[in-house]
Amino acid sequence: MTDLCFYDTEATDADRRHGQITQFGGIRTDLNFRKLADLNIRVRPLPWIVPTPEALEVTGMDLWQLFDEDAISEFDAAGQIDRFLNPGWTGERIFVTYFGIDFDDELIRATLFRNLRHPYPTSGKKSARVDMLNVVRMAHHFQPGTLETVFDEERGKLTWRLEKICPANGIALRAHDAYADAEGLMDLTRLVRERAPWAWDLAVANGNPGRVDQMLKDAGEGDAPLFLFTHFGEPDVVPCFPLATDDKRKHVLVDLRADSYPTDVETALGVFNKAGTPYPLIKSNLSPMFVPPDVASRIHAFDFPELSEKIRRIKSDPAIRSVADELVSRRDFKAKENPTSEERLYDGFVKNEDKEPIRRFLDTWSWNERAAMRFSDDRIDDFAARICLDAPNSGIGVAYPQHVWESLEQRAAEAISRPFAGPDARWATIASVLETASDEWREWATGYYGLDCDWGGDAELQDEPEQELREAQFALPF
Repeated sequence: MTDLCFYDTEATDADRRHGQITQFGGIRTDLNFRKLADLNIRVRPLPWIVPTPEALEVTGMDLWQLFDEDAISEFDAAGQIDRFLNPGWTGERIFVTYFGIDFDDELIRATLFRNLRHPYPTSGKKSARVDMLNVVRMAHHFQPGTLETVFDEERGKLTWRLEKICPANGIALRAHDAYADAEGLMDLTRLVRERAPWAWDLAVANGNPGRVDQMLKDAGEGDAPLFLFTHFGEPDVVPCFPLATDDKRKHVLVDLRADSYPTDVETALGVFNKAGTPYPLIKSNLSPMFVPPDVASRIHAFDFPELSEKIRRIKSDPAIRSVADELVSRRDFKAKENPTSEERLYDGFVKNEDKEPIRRFLDTWSWNERAAMRFSDDRIDDFAARICLDAPNSGIGVAYPQHVWESLEQRAAEAISRPFAGPDARWATIASVLETASDEWREWATGYYGLDCDWGGDAELQDEPEQELREAQFALPF
């Protein structure tokens, strides 16, 4: 059996690592769109997360709504999201988002990771990830009229925003509500599958990295071109051929339209991963959209014998292959100085010695037992301390001895200090938000963070915040 999983998130800001989910909405269906399960939860912000005015404006929520009684802790939310995305059965699952692979999936991974859950629920041999934004664009390009489109007069081009596309196609949508967006996404997917089933089938095939890796491997043994659909502002179909892989989902291609291919590494690096590069880079786990020749030829004219001849020449040139091998081996990001635990998500899997303690941490009902547990992986030790520090905010009567409080605060000191960092920090801070903050936000922050009310200068911590205020807002003595 195969099921479909549609989901969306709302968040405190656009930071995929340090931001926080404020609402998760998801619907699971069978292939006939019959609902099997759903989830709609609101998540209470953590004390060290600074909700940004921009995010509040997008979601239409005010600051006090974030702390409604129906909002649950991130720790509880992570457990529910984990169970929803990975219900523990062995069938195939197609995960469907709208511009979600780049944002929602990364935000969910960070959320699960810092709550000691497996951070890759949408990955697996039997899983596929489909970004319907790409499918909608592709269907419109190759089969115009598949959907009604919307022209943005202000920007002078088509808009692909879900809240515009859905109403234009008769799909009611309450925009920027995660559950409503998941419903709208489900109805949009049904419509596209009815009108352009080929586009849906291609998206599913491209959504499994193992299948993409195998396709690229098979293509590399022949001389037939591949066709990659992209949409960086405008649609494009790139006739290409795979030249090198790091065997870890990263592949360097050659754009067969290029007039020349640099064989000097430094020259190649100068154009690598840039618009118009002769050496495109793709990652098979990010659902690249390859289309078959018959689809590519619907709109574009290609000389297939000429492309095959060019492939043979490129394959026989050891200098081009050598450059491709060098490019694929280069790291495409720079390590951050003093990375936070969230930024170390991809630093390696959890150590075996920590797996059993993590299981006990998740299974026990005793918060004092959790608070006493330590982990060899300092990322996990940090996260566990934060979870314990936030627990009293759920109103469950958690009481730790003073020395335990102090130990937890020491272990989580970096996260606790985040709101009070400078405006140039890599996460949202009080200082970075002040420039765009409303009077309402300033009033809320003054009380919530225990700040000096003189907003004319730098915000400073009160020397002695009132004990009653501290206990009412959170368990941390900010």
